[in-house]
Amino acid sequence: MKIAFFVNSLATEQPNYTTTRLALAMLARGHEVWYLAPGHFAYDPDNCIHAHAVAPANAEFESPEAFLQELQSDKARRERITVDALDVLMLRSDPSLELVDRPWAYNSGVTFGQMAARHGVLVLNDPFGLAHAMNKLYFQQFPVEVCPRTLVSRSAEDIKHFIKEQDGRAVLKPLQGSGGKNVFLVNPENRANLNQM
Repeated sequence: MKIAFFVNSLATEQPNYTTTRLALAMLARGHEVWYLAPGHFAYDPDNCIHAHAVAPANAEFESPEAFLQELQSDKARRERITVDALDVLMLRSDPSLELVDRPWAYNSGVTFGQMAARHGVLVLNDPFGLAHAMNKLYFQQFPVEVCPRTLVSRSAEDIKHFIKEQDGRAVLKPLQGSGGKNVFLVNPENRANLNQM
């Protein structure tokens, strides 16, 4: 099978990432593995999706570190591939990492994933489902029984009032983001810092 992994950047991939482990497992089973990033896609005038992709020149590696070292070096194969010809496109990027420095890249994986799926490529995670989960408002679609009491607002007054209703305890999160970045646990002891949070 021809399998591509869509990542934020090949340069930031790490040996301990699940994507690295998946790619190595696919290679070990004889599959062809490619890596793509947001700036690699092209939607051509002939309505085909292409990508400037990177693949390892070898199929066996002593370690995940050796695998990534080859992918990030001049030894790797670099080709303009037809995304429509892939068997599987795995969306493994974190869109929230793109918001500040590369806002154009924020939803590119989902968008190109949707196009690839329409051309018959098996896309994992489902890009149509991911499109509904681009920010934390997605969780408000869950049944009220499984959701914590929630306020979504940019109003400092609304937020302070909500925290007071929760006996001074709440979790503040940005609407978009991941990995615990800019998440604050508010309790009566640290409420004095609420404006900074």
